[in-house]
Amino acid sequence: MIKEEKITHDIKGRVSQKLSRFFTASPSSPTPDQESEITGDMQGAVFGGLLDCPLKPTAVWKYQGTNQTFVFTTVCGEPRLFKATGANRYFYMCLNNLLALGGGANFALCLNEDLLSGTSGPSETFGNSCLAHVQEFELKNVELWGFAHASQYHS
Repeated sequence: MIKEEKITHDIKGRVSQKLSRFFTASPSSPTPDQESEITGDMQGAVFGGLLDCPLKPTAVWKYQGTNQTFVFTTVCGEPRLFKATGANRYFYMCLNNLLALGGGANFALCLNEDLLSGTSGPSETFGNSCLAHVQEFELKNVELWGFAHASQYHS
């Protein structure tokens, strides 16, 4: 049961933001149990992923997460979900200048620091095809949602 869901960040249009601003939490905001990244390209595809842990930026390339992480796309019309294949443990990587899901030969989804562009390609982690219309794309929108689950121990 989800106790609270809220959009934690929303970047629309051509507003130039830095990825590191996603990780500046409000002191009154609880740390979410899960986060969902939803983005889209200028050709109308909507894609992203569900991360099973809060995003924690690291100074070095370090993958995080578990096999509960997945990516999705609407590039072919109907929503399509890609779950972890078990081929590797490259679920997601979070740096101040990069947010990437999946790995192997390509990231399933990678957002650049300026949040204006990104890349997507087939990843071994999720067995996905390109999530956007083209491998290098311009972002139309970026949303990051946080979900806090209800607990029987909290009133």
